Amino acid sequence: MECRAGAPYTETADLRVEAVSNCLITGGAGLIGRALARELSARGWRVTVLDDLSGHGHWPELPADVERVERDVRDVSALRAVCTRVRPRLLFHLAAVVGVRRVLRDPKGVHAGSLAGVEACLSALEQACPHDTRLVFASSSEVYADQPGLLDESSALRTQCEGRWAYAAAKLEGERRVLQANPLARVVRFFNVVGPGQSSEAGMVLPRFVERARAGLPLELYGDGSAQRCYAHVDEVARVLAELAAHPRWQEPVLNVGGKASASARALAQCVLRHSGSPSVLMPLDPERLLGGQFAEVRQRTPDLGCLQRMGIALPVLDLDAIVLDMLARHPRVEAQACASPA
Repeated sequence: MECRAGAPYTETADLRVEAVSNCLITGGAGLIGRALARELSARGWRVTVLDDLSGHGHWPELPADVERVERDVRDVSALRAVCTRVRPRLLFHLAAVVGVRRVLRDPKGVHAGSLAGVEACLSALEQACPHDTRLVFASSSEVYADQPGLLDESSALRTQCEGRWAYAAAKLEGERRVLQANPLARVVRFFNVVGPGQSSEAGMVLPRFVERARAGLPLELYGDGSAQRCYAHVDEVARVLAELAAHPRWQEPVLNVGGKASASARALAQCVLRHSGSPSVLMPLDPERLLGGQFAEVRQRTPDLGCLQRMGIALPVLDLDAIVLDMLARHPRVEAQACASPA
């Protein structure tokens, strides 16, 4: 298939970025932001990260040469001031509310806050950045409608916009706005990025399994645990993003970014138990009873990464065992009573 996503864009000339350039990452204290900052810094970029630390972001894992700005991305004047000073050639907009629980608690607030962040970035891009600054907007596999098989960039998109799907709706609207506003803007749709330091408090499944296995607590599954996902290690995702950042002809407006570690939730839990040696057991739970009637499970979500591969970008290669082993080796330890439960 031809790699197109149905959104307006303009063919561009050579957009190669010099080895040493300035980059600004919003949400740069989060899981992907921290890994991306480390990767770009190691490649010679001058990196500034902006994060209000209101979610699950934290500074300690950032390299010493990465500048840290503690501000809300929705603060337009603050973002413009940072862009005026930094003059970024690349602006990664990763800031977002994550976790199904937070979406269910305040779907309208999540939607409005997400779009406010997009508008702030577009304003800063237009008024405070060099004319050739590229905006990369972090979207999500949640934007795809439920459908069997591999999901490529032209697969059907979600039409439900309320409740559980407020996050997806905000991402879809964000995609539309950035692609229409700037011909250099690009969108990446992440598929289940995981890695050491990911927060379990938002309900993220792998850190929750690892923490509970270490504590000898039951590994709680939604329903029968058969929902299938494809996991990508955050360090490999950061490497992909860094290669895209310097790609001379990134013309596709939307790209899937994900990994190869496909597994059901039950298989993931069993993998954690096998490698940890934990005596924990699996415990099925009723997600609707825990999270309310608005909860909806997606049975399968697997990316087609053909477009990324045809650009010459090496795809993530870590399998499920390697990802779980790295989580067990490097994920921070928490007290047993602090282990997050989906309840």
